[in-house]
Amino acid sequence: MDNNIKLLGYRIDNRLYYSVENKTLISLDGSEKSIPLRTTKARLLEYLLLKSGSKIITDQELLINIWDKYGLSSSSQRLWLVMRELKVILGGFNVSDDLFMRVENNGYLVDVAFVREVVEFTRKVKTGDR
Repeated sequence: MDNNIKLLGYRIDNRLYYSVENKTLISLDGSEKSIPLRTTKARLLEYLLLKSGSKIITDQELLINIWDKYGLSSSSQRLWLVMRELKVILGGFNVSDDLFMRVENNGYLVDVAFVREVVEFTRKVKTGDR
């Protein structure tokens, strides 16, 4: 991402905002419902959203980047469990099941139609001189 742009979070399925700084899911339906995510769930969600697009995010890639890099024990079962818990939480906000699609028992595909980055422009603009 450009040095003048700071990622604040993600708008998910126009129903939910995920704050990167606070690791919290916030409802956009006016109910003020919010759920803070524990570290591993937050890391998994952020990684999936960051890598969203046409490429399959493999289980191995997730295990390395969510667990192994942080000195945590990884396994396919652990990935399945955390992914299932994350989907249950997102379902509580009525987010479409199509956001994360399981592909070929090998990984996940994130549907970009459901994801929008929320950014802040940090570049200082000079005023006065033209």
